[in-house]
Amino acid sequence: MMDRSRIIDGVLYDERSFLQTNGRNNKEERQVPFWFMIIGGGANVSYNALVMAYSFFQLDGGLGKSVLPKIARCHNALLVFVMLLLLCSPSKPTLSQHLVILFMAYAVAAIVDGLLFVAATREQALNAVILYSLVALNGAATGAAQALGASLSGIFDTYSAARGVGLAQLRGFAMGLLIPTLIQLASLPLNFIFNLYQSSALSAACTAFAALFLVLSAIFSIIHISRTPTFSRNVRLEKSCQPIESQTLCHNPEFDTIGKCVAMGPETRAFLRDRFAKVFPLAFAQFVNMFALVLALLFSTKLPIIHGNYVSFWSAYLPTLIIATNNIFAYIGRSIATPPPTHIHAIWPLAYFFVAPLGLAFVLFYRHTEGSCLIGLSSNLWPIVFYSVLALGVGRATVVFSQLAQLVCGHNAEFPCPIVAQINVIAVDSGSCAGAFAFS
Repeated sequence: MMDRSRIIDGVLYDERSFLQTNGRNNKEERQVPFWFMIIGGGANVSYNALVMAYSFFQLDGGLGKSVLPKIARCHNALLVFVMLLLLCSPSKPTLSQHLVILFMAYAVAAIVDGLLFVAATREQALNAVILYSLVALNGAATGAAQALGASLSGIFDTYSAARGVGLAQLRGFAMGLLIPTLIQLASLPLNFIFNLYQSSALSAACTAFAALFLVLSAIFSIIHISRTPTFSRNVRLEKSCQPIESQTLCHNPEFDTIGKCVAMGPETRAFLRDRFAKVFPLAFAQFVNMFALVLALLFSTKLPIIHGNYVSFWSAYLPTLIIATNNIFAYIGRSIATPPPTHIHAIWPLAYFFVAPLGLAFVLFYRHTEGSCLIGLSSNLWPIVFYSVLALGVGRATVVFSQLAQLVCGHNAEFPCPIVAQINVIAVDSGSCAGAFAFS
C-alpha cells in the first residue's frame, strides 16, 4: 500500500486512521449504509418503472409492441455513454461536483416519474418523441448516478467507520429493481375489475408514484451524506492535495477511476494494464451473458400466444410477466450465489459462460416452432417458467464472474478493487446495450 499521508493545517495525518477515528462513534456515520441503499435504489428505479409500464404503452395505439426495445435502446445507449465519460475521463469530478451531478441526475429521474404518473392517471400515454427523449435523459441520469454513487461509496467504505457501504448500495439497486416489479404483479387482479387499458394505466400510475417516492428519498439521502464528518474531511483532504502530476508517488491507483489511472503516468498505466489482462476473460463472459439475456427478454414481445382463454390478457401482459419474473429470479440467483473457490480452475467458470447463450438459443427455437417444440405442454405459462430458470442462472453467473474477477486480482467482495468493479460494470452495461441494439 502506498503512503496516503496528508498535511492539514500544519499537521501530518494518515488519511485512513484520521477519518476512521473521528467518525467511529458518530450517529450519522452509522446511518451511512442505509442512505447509500436508498441512493442505489433511486439510481435505477425510474427505468424499471418505465419497463414495467410496457403494457400501458403497448396498449396505446401509437406505440405498440416495439416500445420495449426502443426504450431499452434509448436508455442503455445514454447510460453507457455517460458511464464511460465519467469513468474513463482523465479528470475526476471533485466531491462537490459529485453532489451537483447526482442532484441533477435524480432531478431528471423525478421528472420522468412525475410525467409517467400524470400520463397514467389521465389514461393517455406520452407522445413517442417525448417518451423516448425522457427515456434517453433518464439513461444519462442513471449512468451518472451509478458511476458517481459507486465512487462515493468507495470513499466511505475506505475511510469511514461504516462498513459494507458498497454492499448496501448493491442492495439498493436490487430494491430499485424489485419495487416496480412487485407493484406490477400485485396489480394484476385489477384486470378482473377494469378493462385491460384501465388496469394497465392504474398499475403504471402506482409504479410511477413508488418510483418518484424512492427518487425523492435518494435526494434527501444525498443531503444526509454531504453532512457526515467523513465527507467533509475528504473535501478538506481533496483541497489540500497538490496538482495531479505530483501525486503519483503518494497515490494508490486502486482507489481511482480508469481514466485518472491513465492520466497519472507510467506506473498507474502499468497497474491498469495488469488489471485488464487479468479480468478480461471474466469481463467478456459478463458481456456475452448480458447481451444474450437482454436479447432473449426483448424476444418475449414476439413469442407466440397459445390460443385459449384470456388471449387478450396474454397478448398484453406476457412480456411484462416474463420481465417481472426475470427480475425476481435474477435477484434470487444473485442472493444464493456462493463465493468462488480459493483455487480457480480454468474449466469451472465455463458452465456459467454458456447459461444465457443457450437460453437465447432455446427462445429462438421456441419462437420458430410457434411453441410446438414443447410437446404436450401447450400453455402460456411455460415461457414464464423458462425465463425464470434462465434469470436464476444468469443472476448467479453475474455474481460468480464478479467475485472471480476480484479474486484473481487479490481482492474479495468485502474489500473490492474499484478498478475491477468499474471494468465489470462497463462489461455488464455494454452487453445490455449491445443486446438492445441487436434486436430486430
